[in-house]
Amino acid sequence: MSATAKPAAAAKAAPAAAGKPVAGLKQATGLAVGLNKGHIVTRRVKRERPSQRKGRLGERVKLVRNVVREVVGWAPYEKRIMEILKGGGNNPNKRAWRFAKLRLGTHSRAKRKVAEMTAVNAINAQRAAAQAKAEGKKIEERKAKTVVKKGEAASKSQKAAAKKKAAAAKKAEGTTKDSKAEAKPAAAAEKPAAAEKPAAAEKPAAAKPAADKPAAAKPAAKKEDKKDAKPAPKKEDKKKN
Repeated sequence: MSATAKPAAAAKAAPAAAGKPVAGLKQATGLAVGLNKGHIVTRRVKRERPSQRKGRLGERVKLVRNVVREVVGWAPYEKRIMEILKGGGNNPNKRAWRFAKLRLGTHSRAKRKVAEMTAVNAINAQRAAAQAKAEGKKIEERKAKTVVKKGEAASKSQKAAAKKKAAAAKKAEGTTKDSKAEAKPAAAAEKPAAAEKPAAAEKPAAAKPAADKPAAAKPAAKKEDKKDAKPAPKKEDKKKN
C-alpha cells in the first residue's frame, strides 16, 4: 500500500509509525509468502463513516430517553416482563423472552429487552435494600435516644429523691434542735429555789433614794403660795375703787 494521503487528512489522523502494529489491523511481515505477507508500510487511519456509527447511543439521545423514562415511566408490557422475572418459577427468563418476542417481534429484541428489565430489577432491589437499611438505622437511633432519655429521667428522679431525703433530714434536725431548746428552759424552771442566788433579793438600798428626796415637793408648794398671795390684794383694790 502506498502512503500517499492528502495533507488535511494527514493532519487530522495521526499515522502510526512504521513497523508498529495498529489496533484492528494486521501488521505485514515483509515476506512475500506466509501469513500477513507483504511490504511493511505505514498504514493510514481512515475516518469513521456515519453508517459505521449505527446502533451507538449518543449522549443527547441518552439524556432525552432518561428524562422521558422519569416522566412517563414504564410501559405495561415492560412491567409485565419485570413481574415475570420477579415471580421466579420454572425458567423465568425463557417465559420473559417468549412474552417479549410476542410484543417486539424478534428474539434478539426480546433478549435485549429482558436484559434491560433484569438490570432495572437489580437496581430497584438495591435501592429497596438501602432504604430498609436506612430505616433500620433510624429505628435504632430512635431506640437509643429513648434509652438515653429514660436514663436521664431516672437520674433526675433519683436526684429529686435524694434532695427530698436531704430536706427531710434537715427538717428532722431542726425539730430535734427546737425540742432540745424547749427542754432547756423547762429544766431550768424545775430547779429548786435554794439553788438560786439570794443576793439579788437582799438589797434594800434601792428604796432609800426615793425617801431621802424631799426637795422635789418643796418648789411646788412655794408656787402655790405665790399664786394664792398675789391675786388677793388686787381684788380688794378694785372693790375700794
